[in-house]
Amino acid sequence: MVQDPLVDGLDTALKAFDELRAQVSTEQWVAATPCAAWTVRDPVSHLVTGNLLSADAVGGQRPAATEDSSRVETTADGELPAAYRATVRPLLHAFSSPGALQQMVSVPFGTFPGVVVLHLRTTELIVHGWDLCQATGQRVAFPDELVEQELSFTEGALGNVPPDRSPFGRPSRSPRAPGRSTGSPRCSGGVHRGGRRPPPPAAVTARPDSARSG
Repeated sequence: MVQDPLVDGLDTALKAFDELRAQVSTEQWVAATPCAAWTVRDPVSHLVTGNLLSADAVGGQRPAATEDSSRVETTADGELPAAYRATVRPLLHAFSSPGALQQMVSVPFGTFPGVVVLHLRTTELIVHGWDLCQATGQRVAFPDELVEQELSFTEGALGNVPPDRSPFGRPSRSPRAPGRSTGSPRCSGGVHRGGRRPPPPAAVTARPDSARSG
């Protein structure tokens, strides 16, 4: 197995999100998040589905996105933490395999090098971790250097999207997240359209309505 610094970053993001998720109380699962119409439960289940899908895709299996999504959506709130943790090892194993970051990987919103798919997973964890912070009043848990790395990736990826297909509006300063003043809020909420938080980072290279596919 090959351990790349980018895989280490993904591992850090997975652990940081799980720490935030672990502090969610029973009552907070239905709390509203900055994602329109999403409660705290939705980002967690969305990440479970995305992790499963990505692990399968990078591992050369045909992703069962529809089946995975349906199964996760019917998972009880109390079972979501275990469902999330069960995705971590397969995801890291897939990205640590020789050639995983160089191969082309097909996911629902297109075909990309494995390294791009890895960045998308890491960025989604940061974005939805910020969502949980906003919804539950927690402190941002992601290292500044990791946030800046993924912000740089996202800004670069946006440059490859035709203006008429971009799901994002003009950049604007995001409200600060609870806790320390770091780059994390800027990364996860730095661009808005019409006052709404943008779709998850997968939509950077996809149709906006594909964002919930992982």
